[in-house]
Amino acid sequence: MGARPAILLIGQGAGLRHCAGLLARHESLRLAGLVATGGPAAVEGFARQADGAIIGDCADRPAVIAAAAAKGWPLLLAPPLPTSLEEADIEIAAAAGVPVLIGLERRHHAAVGAARSLIASGAVGTLTAIQAQWALRQPRSLFTDERRLVARGGPAFSALVEEIDLLRTLGGEIVEMTALSSAHARRGPVEDGFAVCGRFAGGGLFTLLASDAALTPWGWDAATGETPGVAATGHDCWQISGTEGALGFPSLRLWRFEGDGQADCARALSAIDLGARGETPAARQLAHFADMLETGATPAVGFAEARASLAAALQARGAAAAALRDAAAPGNDSGDAGDGPRGSGSAPRRVPT
Repeated sequence: MGARPAILLIGQGAGLRHCAGLLARHESLRLAGLVATGGPAAVEGFARQADGAIIGDCADRPAVIAAAAAKGWPLLLAPPLPTSLEEADIEIAAAAGVPVLIGLERRHHAAVGAARSLIASGAVGTLTAIQAQWALRQPRSLFTDERRLVARGGPAFSALVEEIDLLRTLGGEIVEMTALSSAHARRGPVEDGFAVCGRFAGGGLFTLLASDAALTPWGWDAATGETPGVAATGHDCWQISGTEGALGFPSLRLWRFEGDGQADCARALSAIDLGARGETPAARQLAHFADMLETGATPAVGFAEARASLAAALQARGAAAAALRDAAAPGNDSGDAGDGPRGSGSAPRRVPT
């Protein structure tokens, strides 16, 4: 391809504006235009000027996706991502026939690829457990429009999808889960917290806590310092444990016994900082999208992968809701069923995946 491919941005929000800035100085791509509104007609207006599209938060998104796919353009579908399998399947059908990259941006972080390689190489031995946490207090402005909040599932559920996607990326497929949820802190129309426990296909276990109402330094956004509006802390939010060592994530601080003989809790561990450096995930994702346009590279995160992570998150949410129904059943006083729309939790349900 001779001239740099031109990318049309469709939608609104800080994410797309940031993407426009990246495209303005990109070596392989250029900006065809940014259209905040207009639906499918906006696509027609750039039919001869664009070679691909990045579609974010816009009205009638499936129709916009279908119009862009009809032009044969490769697509990057940015957040907000679908919150139900039905919505996901509608977008899959709308984009039929063109390559599509799903905007699960964390997958492109250098630390994710490095951690996956370290685990696969046996740097921590056999994977035994992952302890993951995403906990930050979101600003009140995100909760003023209840209809929009419910439609998107809420910040805690969005984080649950992202965290489960990373768990699948680093730990493997999830085969069993239990879960609890709560709306205790905000008492709003959606959950403000999830606690999930599960098992990977390889036998390792995981726990995950996701809360949008907790003021902590532990969460992906704070740990990486790459999310506008979230103060950086640099504190690891995941601990990855194995039979021969452990890994702080995303810092990639590797803990191992470097002496002679059998390692156990009586032996002091040594820490090695293997922190991965490089471009931001947004820049790396855009570079991958450029490869898709220029060389026909296969999307790193396609519909099947994104749908599987959404399905797992929905299963966790369903298990938590079932636990709350059990708690509210007559004769069961094990939980407080009056704690907002989602309650405070009860005995969890096991859900094979």
